[in-house]
Order: sequence, then C-alpha cells, then structure tokens
Amino acid sequence: MIARASLETATLTAVFFVIMGGQSLLRGDLTPLDSLLQVFLGISLAALLGASLGLVLCMLGVLSNVVERLRGPVMRPLFWVSALFYTLDDVPTDVRNLMLYNPVVHVVEIVRDGWFPQYTAKHTDPLYVMWFILGFGLLGLLLERVVRRKIELS
Repeated sequence: MIARASLETATLTAVFFVIMGGQSLLRGDLTPLDSLLQVFLGISLAALLGASLGLVLCMLGVLSNVVERLRGPVMRPLFWVSALFYTLDDVPTDVRNLMLYNPVVHVVEIVRDGWFPQYTAKHTDPLYVMWFILGFGLLGLLLERVVRRKIELS
C-alpha cells in the first residue's frame, strides 16, 4: 500500500508540475511560485487523503463487491464540487459553507493559494484535512485487521 501510494504521488506530482510549468511557459509568465512549501503541503495532504481513503475502499472491497460498483457514482459528483474549476470566492456563501465539508476543497484551495501569488485562500484548514486522513487511516487499518484472514486465503 505504501509503495503504491508513493508511486502514485510521485507520478501525479511530476505531471502536476509539468502541466503547470508548461502553462507558465505558454503564458510567458515565469514568475516563481508564491509558496512552494504551501504547494507541497497541499499535494502531501492530497496524497495522504487519497491513500487513506484508498485503504478504506480497498478493504471494504474485500468484504463486498458492491463497493466497487458504488465507488464511481459516489466519487464522480464529489469531483465536480471540489472547487477544481472555480474558486470558493466565486460561489454564494451558502454553497461555500456546504462545500467546505469536502476535504478535497481545502486541499485544492491550499495548492491554489501556494501557486498563484494574487490568490489568497481564506477558508481553508489543513487540520480539517488531517483529521480526515487520520480517521480514514485508522478505519482502513481496522478494516485490514478484519479482512486479513480473507486476504491471506485468496
């Protein structure tokens, strides 16, 4: 699990910097990042959140085949409400307050704040994301203990 998460993180981080660097070259705007540490914080939080949720879904998938069929339809709407295509400042306050329950919104806004000097993320909380990481991680490890015998037999 750790090796797979590390490989995915390294690959997606490299792709992220190639795309964003290419975009900077095309725009002719080669100004440095606003905060490289903040970008790495956001990417690290995203990687840990994905790994911990992946562990939970993997272990639930061992218990039931229904998880595989439900994962796509449940995750797809979350993709659209994760503030990837717009900022939190662009949506009404009521919608923003609902969107802030999604930890991916916090991660996206943290990266956006670290990448663009003119943008300031006012509504993010890295600790909120870390609580999700901790919760999913503990639940995933607990489920791993439950399904360990089933995994060893297959």
